[in-house]
Amino acid sequence: TSSSTPLSVLELMKLIKDLLPKGVVNVLSGAGSKSGQYMLEHEGFRKLAFTGSTEVGYSVAKAAADKLIPATLELGGKSANIVFPDCDFDMALDGLQLGILFNQGQVCCAGSRVFVHEDIYDRFVEAAVEQFNKVKVGNPLEPDTQMGAQINDRQVKKIQSCVDIAVQDGAKIACGGRVFDEGELAKGAFYRPTLLVNVDNSMRAAREEIFGPVAVVIKFKTEEEVIAM
Repeated sequence: TSSSTPLSVLELMKLIKDLLPKGVVNVLSGAGSKSGQYMLEHEGFRKLAFTGSTEVGYSVAKAAADKLIPATLELGGKSANIVFPDCDFDMALDGLQLGILFNQGQVCCAGSRVFVHEDIYDRFVEAAVEQFNKVKVGNPLEPDTQMGAQINDRQVKKIQSCVDIAVQDGAKIACGGRVFDEGELAKGAFYRPTLLVNVDNSMRAAREEIFGPVAVVIKFKTEEEVIAM
């Protein structure tokens, strides 16, 4: 398991340990550079599977190829929302919010690229910004909280670096774009729901996974154009 998020799997194992024969499932938690690398080099596996970053996925695929064993990889990406003029407008807005803010954007299939047709682009961005600014960020144990914290401060710094690079590349911050630096949220790893506009599909912000509550909104003209992107 990830060294940042081991508890869920460990708790699951406590629940099912009496249901499975001993040794059927074994859990190792720790840094990927140690426990993960040990598993990649071990000769006792007949298949490798990995969920995580594309960079680490390359290492897993190479290890499997060297051993001539199969591998299953579920890696990061820039999953797209495509919004046409005839869409259910409110549903599209809700889909955008759920797609990128669920689990604070820390999801491999987060909807981090939002392609919006030029006929409704301005209206959609305006409505999305209004909706994002209303999102209640806070303690996930509170019933009215809509978005919690990032996994740790290291991830927050990575998100901020990605946003800063996007701005340097010409993107504009429509909302968010920084941590919460006031009140109780300043004590935790809380990042504001963020939309970046003035983005084209060649920018790093549109090509590389940020793994946070940050979506880029890209204007398109035709169906053929957006499919090509």
